[in-house]
Amino acid sequence: MRTPIRGRLVAALLLSLSLPAVAGADQPLIDAGTRRVESRLTAIAVPPFAVPGDDPFHMGITAARVVSFDLKFSGHFAPNENFGHLLTADNKDRARGAIDFNQWHTLTKTFLVKGAFEPTPDGRLTMRVYVYNVLNHKITYSRRYTGAAGQFREMAHMFADDFLKQIFAEEGVSRSRIAFTSRHEGRKELFLADYDGNEARRVTSDGSLVLFPHLNQVYDQVLFTTYRYRNPDLYRLDLATGARFPISRKLGLNTTGEFSPDGKKIVFSLSYRGNSEIYTAGIDGSGLRRLTRSIAIETAPSWSPDGRHIAYTSDRTGAPQIYVMNADGSDPKRLTYEGSYNDAASWSPRGDWIAYASLIAKDFNIAAIDARSIDVERRRDVMRLTADSRNNESPAFAPNGRHITFMSNRSGEKQVYIMNVDGGNQTRITFLPGGGYSPSWGPGAYLLKR
Repeated sequence: MRTPIRGRLVAALLLSLSLPAVAGADQPLIDAGTRRVESRLTAIAVPPFAVPGDDPFHMGITAARVVSFDLKFSGHFAPNENFGHLLTADNKDRARGAIDFNQWHTLTKTFLVKGAFEPTPDGRLTMRVYVYNVLNHKITYSRRYTGAAGQFREMAHMFADDFLKQIFAEEGVSRSRIAFTSRHEGRKELFLADYDGNEARRVTSDGSLVLFPHLNQVYDQVLFTTYRYRNPDLYRLDLATGARFPISRKLGLNTTGEFSPDGKKIVFSLSYRGNSEIYTAGIDGSGLRRLTRSIAIETAPSWSPDGRHIAYTSDRTGAPQIYVMNADGSDPKRLTYEGSYNDAASWSPRGDWIAYASLIAKDFNIAAIDARSIDVERRRDVMRLTADSRNNESPAFAPNGRHITFMSNRSGEKQVYIMNVDGGNQTRITFLPGGGYSPSWGPGAYLLKR
């Protein structure tokens, strides 16, 4: 039997599941072929930012690449990524002391970004950015950012988010972060990184097995399961202070925890009474309440953004499928029928889709099912977001609901990837020797409550 994903570890520890033939297709399966076509994307050029004197840390080219990556990944922009041509054109502008818009019009049809770093008298760094419309030669947008010299990447991310919001009135993810696990010296530990995979750092040193991280969308916290004390216990970690708090240490599995949308409750899976069931509790573990009661395995819960429903995995029909119930455990109903093994649901913050891993033929792929009007019994569309790329598992939505992170072994080793919600822009972001597993996407620390 193939290795479990988020809920499959729980299942494997409780009983051996047989995988029946693919269930009847009660839902249409749609390949997400509606990619944003190139002609609909907004053209933009981001040449290297100007840096006074020497640039030993390559801030100029790095800032430009960060902005270009962020804008491209937003799904709205088509940056010119020929940095050689951009550098040549930018050098000509600097030599003449003016912008040659006719030259830039051959490299971008809409926007040109000009940025520059300047040291401040107190030893900090200012980043000034001007965005020009190459058609009318006017400044469309400008901003100034000031911070420590080591924060130049963060300033570049901030500009990308600000510009995206200015042009498309949409919140970006450039300042968000992703939690995941990776094998460090043979043990799985918890890591945290910028959404693009940069600045990855290890945040646990349990020396055992850390699983299923989930970032709080409101507070600077992460939830995870650890085998540090020889039992899969559920803990909450304050990322600002490093303090950790036990949520559930009952004998058996305490796993697949997820914070509620308001950040004040937790839903998770416990097996201390036998088979795995879904429970909720306060953020400190108090007020434990059991939601499911069956002889099946119930695991991998995910809140709806309004907190009224919970999606989860159950094998009550013989193989794992995605179910949904009210937040008090009432009115459970099956949601997925396409695919012989569906697991690890993640509910979009927009409430429109539930992403999950689906076994179709011989590989797991990321799929998403229409979750609008979840109380209404109806035929629901399913989008297949990955294909022909080996196993793709453990999806999790970005805070803005427009992107998904997941893990894939398409490169030979499991690593973390990100993509747009329609399956476009699939991009690998971790390259750690220990791989990348079970990602969770959350806001940056500076956007959260303390």
